[in-house]
Amino acid sequence: MAHSPEPPAGDRLDSWKEVAAYLRRGARTVQRWEREKGLPVHRLCPDKPGSVFAFKTALDAWWSNHAAMLEPAPSVAVLPFADMSPRRDQVYFCDGLVEEIIHALNGPGSLQVASRTSSSQFRVPDMDSREIGRRLGVATLLEGSVRKSGAQVRVAVQLIDAETGFPIWSGSYDRKIGDILAVEEELANTIAGAVGNALAPPMQAASHA
Repeated sequence: MAHSPEPPAGDRLDSWKEVAAYLRRGARTVQRWEREKGLPVHRLCPDKPGSVFAFKTALDAWWSNHAAMLEPAPSVAVLPFADMSPRRDQVYFCDGLVEEIIHALNGPGSLQVASRTSSSQFRVPDMDSREIGRRLGVATLLEGSVRKSGAQVRVAVQLIDAETGFPIWSGSYDRKIGDILAVEEELANTIAGAVGNALAPPMQAASHA
């Protein structure tokens, strides 16, 4: 009787957390896919729901057959950035950077981006991420802050899963302020590229790694 070939080294994932991270989704989402869509996850002990493992190659094959029906086009809203500078005098830079990021995200590709007019109402969010995501019709939220000290500016950004409130990706960028429009454009393109990669389907993201 022929034996199945051994999976390659490093192919195994040993928890829901690792499976969710590999598929770039929340743990609840992948657990639902296992229950309803046959995601190939195996249990070490049937009486211990959390004791699971899976193989990346099997997940990749499953994803290639299910991605179209499971995943709509990725969607994001860029919320107004917070001005955390000591003098609170960077509102113009914050607003300009947000507008440039939205413009960059709206470039070629399948990403759906909420309009600036829609997302600007959440300048000081007084509701949780799920409610903001529901109102804007998006699955993820990009929030950020700006701090300026002398001729140096630091922009910190975080991409959040609107359903769970947990971060998907974050980044921090230090720049010297010279031509403010050029700085905004360069930062926006850099951030938009990182967001696009973070929201890419797992198979596509792996191919660009």
